[in-house]
Amino acid sequence: MSTQYPSDEMIQRFAISALSKERKDEAVNEEILVGKYTGEFFIKSKEGVVLSTDIMNRYNASCETAIRIAKSLGMAGELYHLEFDNIPMPCNIEYETNIISTEPIRIENCKSLLFNFDFDEFDIVGSEIRQVSTEANVRLVVEVIAPNGFVTETLIEKSIQAINFSVLKFEGQGINIKSIEIIKDNNVFNNNAIDRTIILHNMFVSVNTL
Repeated sequence: MSTQYPSDEMIQRFAISALSKERKDEAVNEEILVGKYTGEFFIKSKEGVVLSTDIMNRYNASCETAIRIAKSLGMAGELYHLEFDNIPMPCNIEYETNIISTEPIRIENCKSLLFNFDFDEFDIVGSEIRQVSTEANVRLVVEVIAPNGFVTETLIEKSIQAINFSVLKFEGQGINIKSIEIIKDNNVFNNNAIDRTIILHNMFVSVNTL
């Protein structure tokens, strides 16, 4: 006995979409939310706290990687997870736009630091999303404050892969990280790509002080 299925044009569908995590304040307790750019799921608990095992697992893996790299490069200082009020991570980052939209990140008595960016980059080709491996750059603007109070502004630009393994050394009383931008790699492209987007999952910085 055979079973007949209706042809594609006869199938009628009803679809719903989970609320975007950016609208978490509007969600009711125990409602499911989704990261529209990342596909990660969240739930608003009975207590009203937004939770995601996807995010926690990624954070733990990113943290372990940042610690391992720092140790391999002799960075034995403090590890900080950088978060920003205007961009709850993971988030879609605009290229060539300063991630730091408020006051600069101030680090006192900084001898050296090491960034670690955990990111994914995708090209949108037709109706598909394809992960790409590029040499997108990080552009940093850092103020170095000398003991006499004299301030020198330094521009640092390296690929994300390179900066994750680059110990940045400074001589001064402290530093202000004024700007962090991601620069698109235009040398890598997919034919018929509509757009490229970068998702920043986590950003860590290891700091050695004087």
